[in-house]
Amino acid sequence: MASRARSNLPEEPLFAKLGGWAVSLRGEKQVDTINCLYAFHRDHLTEMQRLARLVGLETRAVANGEDILLSASGTGRPRIHDLGKVLLCLSSHRKGVAVWRTQADFFAERTALFLKLRALKSRD
Repeated sequence: MASRARSNLPEEPLFAKLGGWAVSLRGEKQVDTINCLYAFHRDHLTEMQRLARLVGLETRAVANGEDILLSASGTGRPRIHDLGKVLLCLSSHRKGVAVWRTQADFFAERTALFLKLRALKSRD
């Protein structure tokens, strides 16, 4: 699963509800942020820690945005691949359990972090 920050996306209630993020993207393509399933190298973790320090975060304390930090840690934009069906936890959309449904500023925090990282790194 992946997401991308809003850019030239149509005005739809879903995008407004999710803070301008397109989620659950599938297929073979570049995205801005990956989540749910990752393949990465030690160099990505090193760069992720460096980026976290630059934006004033400690990686152990990040509760919202570790996927965005990891997504920005490569030499280019992350890519997603269609691996077939993905099973999600039954509570992944449940208010009071899922952070994205419970935390008031969840998508605003993600957007702020994404924009900080984009300013730090020039992406293709």
